[in-house]
Amino acid sequence: MNSYESGKSTSTQHGFAETYSLGAGYYILHPRIIFGDAEASLTADQEFNKRTSQAQHWTQDNGVAYKVNGTILDRSPVPLHFNLNSSLLTVSPPFGRTYTVDSKHENLFLIIKNDLLPANISLTNGHSKTSGLETNTETSSCTFHAGVEHQGGTVSQTEASLDLSSTRQDIESGTSEENRDATISIHNALTWKNERDLTRRIDTRYTFRDKGGRFEGMQEGLGSNLDWKIGKALDGRLSYNRNRNEDVNAKSDLQSISGTLTQNFLRAIGVNLAGNITKGSYNDGKDDSKSASAGIRYTNRLPRESSLTANYNCSYNVMERMRTDVVIDVRDSISLSGVFPQFHTIPRGDVVAGSVRLYLDEAHTAPYTDFTVLPSGTQTRVLLNTDPGTGRLYLSYSYSQSPQVKYSTLAQGVGSYLSFLGNRYALNASYAWADQTVLSGTDLSSTIGDRTSLKLGAEWNFYPHYASLGYSDEQAPKSRVKAVEANWNHTMSGRRGATLVTRVQDLYSRSSYSGEAGGTSWDNTLMVSSTYTRLMVLNTKGKLTLSYYNLLTEAARSNKLGAQFALEGGYGKTTFTLDSAVNYSFSTSGRSLNQSLAFNIRRSF
Repeated sequence: MNSYESGKSTSTQHGFAETYSLGAGYYILHPRIIFGDAEASLTADQEFNKRTSQAQHWTQDNGVAYKVNGTILDRSPVPLHFNLNSSLLTVSPPFGRTYTVDSKHENLFLIIKNDLLPANISLTNGHSKTSGLETNTETSSCTFHAGVEHQGGTVSQTEASLDLSSTRQDIESGTSEENRDATISIHNALTWKNERDLTRRIDTRYTFRDKGGRFEGMQEGLGSNLDWKIGKALDGRLSYNRNRNEDVNAKSDLQSISGTLTQNFLRAIGVNLAGNITKGSYNDGKDDSKSASAGIRYTNRLPRESSLTANYNCSYNVMERMRTDVVIDVRDSISLSGVFPQFHTIPRGDVVAGSVRLYLDEAHTAPYTDFTVLPSGTQTRVLLNTDPGTGRLYLSYSYSQSPQVKYSTLAQGVGSYLSFLGNRYALNASYAWADQTVLSGTDLSSTIGDRTSLKLGAEWNFYPHYASLGYSDEQAPKSRVKAVEANWNHTMSGRRGATLVTRVQDLYSRSSYSGEAGGTSWDNTLMVSSTYTRLMVLNTKGKLTLSYYNLLTEAARSNKLGAQFALEGGYGKTTFTLDSAVNYSFSTSGRSLNQSLAFNIRRSF
């Protein structure tokens, strides 16, 4: 049963399902020819829905669920494994409405055994459909994989693969999307040792990917690493990488070559030197970058199970940008999980104000509008105020750059970590700063400037308690962000397998930024949860979870209360599960109530 109430709108859903299953092992002709196990289930689903804005309706659906596993000629050089299954899964996310996923899958897996070129081939066909979400989706997919290997003694190892896939997604709002993907990958590793028993390795990988559908594109990558052990404590690496990308929005071609040297002294001190040259070609011009860096790291074990780690790093980079576009458009996607409202981060601080857009589909035809954009130092945070009812959102935004400019960056950083008294206590601190200077051209976008980052932290690990406290202060040319994060975990064990786990997390962030959208903002997120589990009467195990979530910002506030109770038990050949949940939320935009109850009983004969 589900009920949901929001503002003046109320909806109620009652469901009853019966499932009768029969399973057994089998073989055909002979156990060595075809054997496996099979299970068939008869399912009857009845559902009653009532909404204040719609007429009530009753639906009934009868179906057959199945699960078949099998192997053909398991002892031959080419055994074939197959699997066919269907399932109806109930999902109860914290603070979210309960929904179901009806899925069907068919899988084939062929192994070709031999000493020269062992191979494997797989084919998967799937179909899934959600029910009970704000926006339900129906997805069909088909994937093919073929892989082959070759072992050239102890020196060479080669792998190659071909992957093909096609996906179609239909969204309840009426939009649909089809995509096709083909990927070829080749990897080779050459490893040998010289007369001094020092290892050398050449690792090379090539990948080509072709995307079809509404957004066609191509990706090609070639990379090679040469690892050369010069001495017992001296290592060197030389790397080359090239990546080409083409899609409907832009083209890019990046090439880089880099080298590193690492020297260890007395197992406590490590020194590294590195250099890098990168050239990039784009629709609107090109970039050239040259950099060099050095670092030292000290690690030592101290008395009473204590340890100290300290490091210092320094780098110098020169970037020359010869392009014409001031604004660059980007398309991306974000995965959703957990509690809403929730934050997602765009790893750029120069996002153009008002350019961020979110969509329910990859074609960008079904917009999601209930979100807030918050500049946050070198990043941009997006606050999703409500659950969009899907597992993924598609993102588009623009960022600004200075197209004709040459500038240098001198960056330095120090850090330390101290763990003491049997690792019960720990302190960490780091500070990094970067000085950026324009060498030629003009910084039209005002994104080049000095940056600093300070981070402090403390941990206390004294079972059954664990606590941590962290502070950060990051400053960029147009913004400054300060944040404090506190965590506390507690675990208690008792008789009859009883456990009580409590978690508290709080994060406070305050941002100030200049420019056209200048100002200040703050937000605080608090999460509290406690889960109690114990063995109850006979073979019955119970679990109770209580949760509280609070989000405060300058403009809005949101509170969510949740309770989940579950029972799982068995008597002889009979097993049962009981799952129930109640979630209540209230915020500046309204309130909602979601309730669910599911009971499952299974008897084997």
